[in-house]
Amino acid sequence: MKKRGGTLAVVLIILGVVLLIGLIIGIVIYSNNSNGSSQDIELNENQLSIGKTVELDKSKDINFEIDGDEHKILIDSVDENSVSIIIRSKIIRLDLLIGETKNVDLDEDGYYDLRIKLRGIDNEDVRLFIKEIDEKINGGNGGDIDECVQSGELAFDESTGETLGECCEGLEEIGDVFYDDEKTCEEIFMIVGYGSICSDCGNDVCEDWENRCNCAEDCEVQNISECAKQGEQFSKVHTTEFPTSCCEGLTEWDSGFDTSISIGNKCYDTMMASGYPVGTCIKSGDGVCGDIEDVCNSPTDCSSGTNSNYASVTEFCNTAYDSYCEDNPFKDELDMCNLCPGDLPTPECAKQGEWYDFTDPTNSNECCEGIDDVHSTDSLSVADECYWTGTASGYPGGVCSNCGNGICESVESVCGCAEDCIEKEKSSYQTVEEFCSDGYNSYCDNEYTQYLELCELCSQVECSDTDGGANYYVKGVTEGFNSDIQEYVVYGDFCKGDKLQEHKCSQNLWGDAIVPAIIFSYNCPNGCEDGACTGAGNVELPCVDSDNTNSYTTDTGTNTPYGDDRYETGYVEFKGKKYFDYCYNEVEFTDRSGNDVTKPVKDSNGEYLQEFACINGNSVYMAPGMNCPNGCSYGECI
Repeated sequence: MKKRGGTLAVVLIILGVVLLIGLIIGIVIYSNNSNGSSQDIELNENQLSIGKTVELDKSKDINFEIDGDEHKILIDSVDENSVSIIIRSKIIRLDLLIGETKNVDLDEDGYYDLRIKLRGIDNEDVRLFIKEIDEKINGGNGGDIDECVQSGELAFDESTGETLGECCEGLEEIGDVFYDDEKTCEEIFMIVGYGSICSDCGNDVCEDWENRCNCAEDCEVQNISECAKQGEQFSKVHTTEFPTSCCEGLTEWDSGFDTSISIGNKCYDTMMASGYPVGTCIKSGDGVCGDIEDVCNSPTDCSSGTNSNYASVTEFCNTAYDSYCEDNPFKDELDMCNLCPGDLPTPECAKQGEWYDFTDPTNSNECCEGIDDVHSTDSLSVADECYWTGTASGYPGGVCSNCGNGICESVESVCGCAEDCIEKEKSSYQTVEEFCSDGYNSYCDNEYTQYLELCELCSQVECSDTDGGANYYVKGVTEGFNSDIQEYVVYGDFCKGDKLQEHKCSQNLWGDAIVPAIIFSYNCPNGCEDGACTGAGNVELPCVDSDNTNSYTTDTGTNTPYGDDRYETGYVEFKGKKYFDYCYNEVEFTDRSGNDVTKPVKDSNGEYLQEFACINGNSVYMAPGMNCPNGCSYGECI
């Protein structure tokens, strides 16, 4: 009996160990499943609009939002050539073969909202192409479509060497990259991926994936005026490559013919020949010696000798005399060639308004008693504030003036003599907007840009649109700082035949800023002229905000441009759908990797408010989450 009892005890112990191991495995599996969201793939609005290829396995889900509704895609089963996926908000099951594409109506409104294509399977890793669409269902059941490559999708993926299919009828392959320079089309960044993309180039609509280099006929560059901006080139000969003149307020410098050189603060003719009929536009007379200006092409701005070819006569005589004068048949006629011989007299001190140069023996080397150096060639002023430009003046001297006498002399400036020149309209740029429009692209395109306070000014300037947004019957000008290309841009609405190319303020590529952008091409019923549709017409604003009271102010005290109200619950109605303001809490949990993560979870009573609003009455804006000091209840701060 003792032996049988001992055997029973052993059996029970073994069964207990097996149950314990099973329990542990179950807990691990449950934990992994419950924390699977740590590896979830989040698709934002911009990725959905242009299409995104993602790699997915059973441990990951794809989360995205369309028209304010949250959705999730997960894998149900995978075999060698096909996959079964489930789309949640409501349950939709799709079976896809490799290369097959299907459209999905997520909300049963008669329009397809999503396009999904199975691009490949590697073991149990699935590659899906996902894109938001808005296409009317023309009858029939299911969303099967032809297995050709649709507009906006990759036909060839250079990163993998994979041919993804032939373009559908009427489409052609184009490059899938954006470019920087209008004339040379230098590549700067990818919009979809390496390879080529299918597009309906030639339909007079510049799609998101098209640009002036891969589809010039749809995306030709249009300017408000056919003129060259500051620092740009112009030509009255090569008129197909360059504008024929400079924009208003700029000076035309015939740089292609100019062979003069600057020594100290004087300009000298070299009598050398040059015949390139292309000039450069400069802003001469603004009191700032720009990077390409000197005493020869801008004597008023660069009278101190800033940017001169040779800082002093001594430097010229020691380093360049032989090159310019030794074998020059015109040597006796050239003033520069008579600078070097003989002893030079000792100069007097520099008087009021005079420049001195402590390296030039022919020039004054200090200010006279009672006056000071007020030069500031390494800085410029914006709205009575002085900012470093990130460059050294390069001039070994200065200009002398009686700073402090209450008079802003012609040689003084806000940077050189603030006490005399502030509040007297003596700034290089009177307003931040003026600097952003006329000066940002000249001063903020160098290695120091990210460190310059000057270059941060424009990112604070809100995008503006003179016609209030998508207004087809009024020509508008949209301007502001574009963070996608790090430039201050000005776009004007323009016509292409009877189609209006309308600009307005819109979200940038990354969804974190509002920037000027071309939004769409509109077919004017009565024709298009001078950047607007002709005839009478009203633009219906399809977006309405129920709590549009203009009472919401941000923490900085600046009025919001959208009119939402954190203290009144409401909703935005757009294209027949409603987006309700809601409360949420930030919930912390530990993912399967042991990392602490935080996610927003909706709650009728929470700490944070998610507010929806309208932008200019024609699009929905999902504002950043707001922290309600006294809590949030049913879509409004308490």
